[in-house]
Amino acid sequence: MEQKLLKQESGSGLEQKSDGDLVESKPEQKAVEEDFVKYFSKFSKYDDSDFPYHVKSGNFEYKNEAYRLLEAQIQIYKEKSRNLSVYDAIARPPRSHLILMGGGVTPHVISYDDPILQGYSKLALDYYREKNNNQGPTFVFHGLVKCTHALINGRIFYITFTAKAEDDLSDTPALTTFQAEVCCARDKQPEIRECAIKI
Repeated sequence: MEQKLLKQESGSGLEQKSDGDLVESKPEQKAVEEDFVKYFSKFSKYDDSDFPYHVKSGNFEYKNEAYRLLEAQIQIYKEKSRNLSVYDAIARPPRSHLILMGGGVTPHVISYDDPILQGYSKLALDYYREKNNNQGPTFVFHGLVKCTHALINGRIFYITFTAKAEDDLSDTPALTTFQAEVCCARDKQPEIRECAIKI
């Protein structure tokens, strides 16, 4: 009678019969479940933590309540921002970088007398005038509306601002809203990539 004695091949996940044939070893389901409980029970201390915790190992995955809440907030953010232009980007949920890759475009905090953004806006108006061969009215900067930005090899600003016709000297001039994309790469002068009247 053929002997059925088996021995474990070290680290291979295979067992060898006495006749030299190899067969795959299959751990019992109970042992697998016990390993699961043993491995993930140590993460239970994070269940009520305010910080999002997520661990994945093979087919096993742990997420605490804070992480699940963050996932839900990110889904809402994606739905709200899906059809927005870069000029109208909204803020990401706090700690979203733990799940989302890259910084994306986010609102830039400005004051209405921000000299740097004012300067970029004036450069953008010069660009607009040159692009249109000095046709039409000459616009002069009036005020900042809002700004978003992205961190890509420096910073890209997406500025929304108002301007008025240079020859309009009234106390309540008609204002035109412009949008400009300004690239501020490291160690380079600001580059106006786009400037147009907002439609």
